[in-house]
Amino acid sequence: MKPRILLLGVGSIAAVALVVAGCGGNGGGGNLLKGAGDLATAVTGDERYSEIGEQLARTITDYNDLLPSEEHYIGRAVAAQVLVEPRYPMRANDALSDYVSLVGQNVAQSVDFVRQTYKGYRFTVLDSDELNAFATPGGFVFITTGLLKQTQNEDELAGILAHEIAHVTLKHGLAAVNQSNFVQAGQLGLNLYKDEKFKDDPKKRAQFEEKLGEISKVFGKSCDEVAFTLLSGGYGADKERAADELAIRLVAAAGYSPTALSAVLDRLPEQKGAGGWLDTHPSGHARAADLHGLEGGVAAATSAAAIEQRKQRHANALKALQ
Repeated sequence: MKPRILLLGVGSIAAVALVVAGCGGNGGGGNLLKGAGDLATAVTGDERYSEIGEQLARTITDYNDLLPSEEHYIGRAVAAQVLVEPRYPMRANDALSDYVSLVGQNVAQSVDFVRQTYKGYRFTVLDSDELNAFATPGGFVFITTGLLKQTQNEDELAGILAHEIAHVTLKHGLAAVNQSNFVQAGQLGLNLYKDEKFKDDPKKRAQFEEKLGEISKVFGKSCDEVAFTLLSGGYGADKERAADELAIRLVAAAGYSPTALSAVLDRLPEQKGAGGWLDTHPSGHARAADLHGLEGGVAAATSAAAIEQRKQRHANALKALQ
């Protein structure tokens, strides 16, 4: 996937700043970051850069040190990469999209042990026959119409969305960022900080912007690594199993059946090479078999009337795909 650098305006300087901060564990990252923010203010005249620099002036050694806002900026950039893919056109806001969002928010908002994100979870339907669902850091969750058609009721849809919410809660997307990016960005930040004299020489604005652009390229590389993992590489069996196990706890706590996820997994075709979940995830049958041993220990508080109501609501929403 070709890198796309999506760094615009003051909001984006925080995205650049998060990689500048990773200059090592000796406490220098915060100083570099504050210096970069002050320098950006001097060049642009916009004091908000310094404010962000002060907010983020601390050492970041890996993805666990990122602020929720920084995770959001990474996830938003990765989500933008997804949406420019020709194979993933975004479905216009309609009753089906609203329904998927309703189910996803029910899981994300009603369970205490869901990790809440900077601006909450967002659920988007992609008009694609590919069987796929994925989530970027920060809580941007996508599901294709192809995978939606595989669900037979709302509980199964909730199980799929819960699996993606689990990836965000467990920070699996952020873990895809190569640690070397922090080191590289730190060195670039050091070089930028040494050139603080730029603030006294407006003629060197272009040189400053070029150096800042080099840092943004590292940020772009990080986003590409996450996007590759989501769309092509996959997280690996251990992370998928962890997300499945957390997902059945999430759906049960939200009042859905804990056996619904294994039911839809068991129906997925097994052929590789078709793209989507079939290529980036372990076998659906194998995943379902692993879950069967855990489902008995998870109970959902629901009634037969509620189950029937959800089933009818699901059938009505999916009529749009017929």
